[in-house]
Amino acid sequence: MGYGSRDDVSEQWRPAEVIDRYRSLLAAVGSVADELDGVTLTSHWPLVGTAPRRVLVIGQAVFGWIPSWRAAQLSTSAGMDEVLAETQLACYERADPMDWIVENRVRSSPFWRTVRLTIERLYPGSPSPWYSHVAWANLYPVARNDVKGNPDGSCVRRRRDRRPSWSTPWRGRLSRT
Repeated sequence: MGYGSRDDVSEQWRPAEVIDRYRSLLAAVGSVADELDGVTLTSHWPLVGTAPRRVLVIGQAVFGWIPSWRAAQLSTSAGMDEVLAETQLACYERADPMDWIVENRVRSSPFWRTVRLTIERLYPGSPSPWYSHVAWANLYPVARNDVKGNPDGSCVRRRRDRRPSWSTPWRGRLSRT
């Protein structure tokens, strides 16, 4: 097994508060499942490289990521648990959760080229590969998995007092009109 077991990931990279907020986000997406009927979604859990010193890189939204699911899956607690577990464990079975980039076509995108150059300048001569110095998260941790681009419009139509404070980017709508 790679980086660690499911328990290791739970203890080290899944603090309870973050899980609660992510559940709130998934619940908000589930509440508009009827508007997202037939739309394939994906979700991203922050990935943290194994080097002792890292840089947090914030992307916009994922496309073509793992896992793929539909909003209707969030209608049950078991469905939400499944989506959350798949999201959290997407790359943590690897020797380094960020080493997926080595084999992926996006490694040559402007975003990842810039990240690599930045890391190489910050940590010249590091014995760790550049990607091990990356902690990666996204402004839109849930997005369409079948259409490139960022969510737009208003996905979550909830009273302001019920929307988690960190979900401001979720003003973006997943379905394109």
